[in-house]
Amino acid sequence: MSGNDDLKYLYVTDVIYTCTHHTLYISDTIIQTRELDQVLAGLRLAGGDDILELRINSGGGEVSIGQKIIAAMAEGFQNRTITIMDAEASSMAAMIFLAGDKRVIYEHSLCMLHNYSAGLFGKGGEIGDRYIATNDSMVAYAKQAVSPYLKKKEFKRILDGKDLYLDARQMCSRGIATHIIVNGKEIEAGEYKNVKH
Repeated sequence: MSGNDDLKYLYVTDVIYTCTHHTLYISDTIIQTRELDQVLAGLRLAGGDDILELRINSGGGEVSIGQKIIAAMAEGFQNRTITIMDAEASSMAAMIFLAGDKRVIYEHSLCMLHNYSAGLFGKGGEIGDRYIATNDSMVAYAKQAVSPYLKKKEFKRILDGKDLYLDARQMCSRGIATHIIVNGKEIEAGEYKNVKH
């Protein structure tokens, strides 16, 4: 060979598999928008090994829209969802955070859980039925999502209308967070109790 004696040939004998990492930012009030519908429709078409990351900094929003986001997470990304609480996850945003398989917080992150807010209108005879159905559904949904992390009296206080605020230490010790970022390094939440401040 002339001049290219150092040229080496690389033969690929293994297939390199790649997946797509989707990132969704939730940084405002969670409401119904055409854009959100388009994003969720696209996520439902994701590949079987794709990863979904949701970066959350929100005071919450509409329960039904949050449930729609959580359904898309479960349908398209089972065991492949990362939720990151950039600063705050309150109300419905906290429920979305809890739906992640890997749940990452920062030392300054703050979570707030509370009972739902609602307004009903319609014919007089139907309002009572609607209230009972809505309340039963919302209580069951909240119990499934948050009861693994709360004491019974805390969950009752939430149902009685009190807000429950949880800081980073509380989220780590209760298992709400699975990981925490400390000084730029991600560690498992269980290790956070050993971090000195």
